[in-house]
Amino acid sequence: MNGKFTLRETAYRQIRTRILAGNLAPGERISEQALAEALGISRTPVRSAIRELEAEGLLEQVPRFGTIVRKTDRQDLEELYDLRRALESFAAEVAAESMPSDDVESLSNLCDDVDELMRPLVIESSLIEDPVVMDKLFQADMKFHLVILQATGNRRLMKSVTDSRVLVQWGAHATKPHHISSLVEAWEQHRSIVEAIRSRDTETARQAMIGHIEFSKELALTIFGRMQVQDDADNLLASLAEDGN
Repeated sequence: MNGKFTLRETAYRQIRTRILAGNLAPGERISEQALAEALGISRTPVRSAIRELEAEGLLEQVPRFGTIVRKTDRQDLEELYDLRRALESFAAEVAAESMPSDDVESLSNLCDDVDELMRPLVIESSLIEDPVVMDKLFQADMKFHLVILQATGNRRLMKSVTDSRVLVQWGAHATKPHHISSLVEAWEQHRSIVEAIRSRDTETARQAMIGHIEFSKELALTIFGRMQVQDDADNLLASLAEDGN
């Protein structure tokens, strides 16, 4: 076990990673005993980790059945993005008022780094299918928004948005294939936010963030809908195969 973390923290991180990676599928029943054996620890820290993940919204208790991986629906995503819109537009406004110049330049440099990452991909294909590349882009996006959130100095706000982004990543299949044009547009919006912050234009920064969150919301809902159609088709084929047997 990693000496930096308690057994509960280790269990929490490991189970959470398995959920986000899809190794524990939505609707799947969670077994304390099986997880404890897989992680090589006792059931007590696993039980504590499960309770924490229930509070976070990744797991849920079903009466007379047990704990399952929570299924995300369209309403969940809409509500999460509405929360992000309210909190992150405020954060952008505060950042335009008080973000240090060094942090503004860090945001600009991050946009440059992503441009460099995506430039060859734009030439090669219209779709990014490599999950490793998608994860890098997601992490860069997370870092961009976190720098802006940190400008508020509000820990509760940062935790609320970070938790909601994790659920969005999981529910909207953030590492699934994305059209490059959509990602290019999203990072152009990031640049607009940076320029508004650099200009100390609070209202423009706020409106730019609102527009960006709304764009991201529509993109996430589109991907979610596409994946739901695929899941329904897979379930139908599985059902037909069972009937054929």
